[in-house]
Amino acid sequence: MRVPPHTYVIMRGPCEVRVNRGEISILGLSQEIYLIPETTFTVHSERGAEIESDCETLLVSPSAGWENVAELISATGGRVIVVGEQDSGKSYFSRMLYNLTGNFAYADLDVGQSSLFLPSFISMIEGSKLWFQNPLSFSRAEFFGDISPSRAPGLHLELSLKLIRDIGNLVVDTDGWTRSSGVGHKRKIIELTDPDYVIALGTESLRLIPREYRQRTILLRTPQIRFRKTRINRRNNRRELYQRYFTKAREIKVNGFGGRLGITGNSCYLNNYLNGLMTAVIINERIVGAGLMKVDDELLIRTPVPFFDDFVPGFISLDEGWMERRLT
Repeated sequence: MRVPPHTYVIMRGPCEVRVNRGEISILGLSQEIYLIPETTFTVHSERGAEIESDCETLLVSPSAGWENVAELISATGGRVIVVGEQDSGKSYFSRMLYNLTGNFAYADLDVGQSSLFLPSFISMIEGSKLWFQNPLSFSRAEFFGDISPSRAPGLHLELSLKLIRDIGNLVVDTDGWTRSSGVGHKRKIIELTDPDYVIALGTESLRLIPREYRQRTILLRTPQIRFRKTRINRRNNRRELYQRYFTKAREIKVNGFGGRLGITGNSCYLNNYLNGLMTAVIINERIVGAGLMKVDDELLIRTPVPFFDDFVPGFISLDEGWMERRLT
């Protein structure tokens, strides 16, 4: 199959892509063979290429210029925040931009559909390239404890600022909460981040940007084909992440009940939700991973982390099938 220059070939996996001639990029990464999971993705070539693939081709269209913007930002450096509606391509563009830059960090502020670590956490990574499925690791993380920032917008802002406080070259990926009070929340995140660039995916996202940051804004077209995830899709995505992370976990005995989050909610945990309650595990006041609480004759934390000295319980609990139960 021919990939024309300056063209997007939008495809659907799972599949394999082999480059027979020329050079292509997927998510900003150039290589000879790609193994693609079940997702929609874009093949781009600067000078044209020939590929062999068993992927489903959805659309061939002119380039939207995403790579040109990435080259500009890579050359100048600075802080970048990416905003847009749900399923507008925020995480795709953010990962592509991060992969094309050499010395940037990547911060994921989406507690519901994380691209780095588990839901209910915000996290950051530096150095490693990002793909569609990543190793569920981080260089920094903060624990929010729920899967929507609407639970405690102020706490989400506080933790976001703490996560990125001293990072210069940075790509910040945000969530799709853009209705009602989500508009004010996004504007506040932009102000706290104080970015050099605001990337707006689609004209509808311009309303999220404070007036004083309009001159720093680059408006990009959203993909012509958008896979809109249902609530069931999102729930299943989270379930897969939980299962991947905790499959090789072991149970560790703990003393006490850990710390508490500064989040609104019931002051007591329901007994039937304690088993499977999501926690952050901590060493020397630094989050090092996640755990699940188990209450039997003694208090246990199930985690792949070999050692920790403290933990903080959140407000979601997982059943034996990795499905969530949110505490109210």
